[in-house]
Amino acid sequence: MKFEINSSKLITILKSKTLSKILAQILYAYEYYSEFEPVDEDVFTFSMEDLRKSLRYKNKSTVSRGLSALAELGLFKLNTTNQGTIIDFNPEKIRRV
Repeated sequence: MKFEINSSKLITILKSKTLSKILAQILYAYEYYSEFEPVDEDVFTFSMEDLRKSLRYKNKSTVSRGLSALAELGLFKLNTTNQGTIIDFNPEKIRRV
């Protein structure tokens, strides 16, 4: 998957260690799981607890704030349900880097 990030958003992400780690982990997991089973329409679901453990953070609030910040930057749409957290990489915004 390729998408476009303008330079100011990219600088914001790269300056923040938390945002960089969360985005890298999400993209890695998305690519990994899309190899084994098809991911429907660029929608990716995961457990907040699993993401927290993979990043080795002590609490979920750091991960939650980081995901919210990335969603506010417009990289994806974020929705949290009882089944887990859903990230929707909007197909209209997916472009090349």
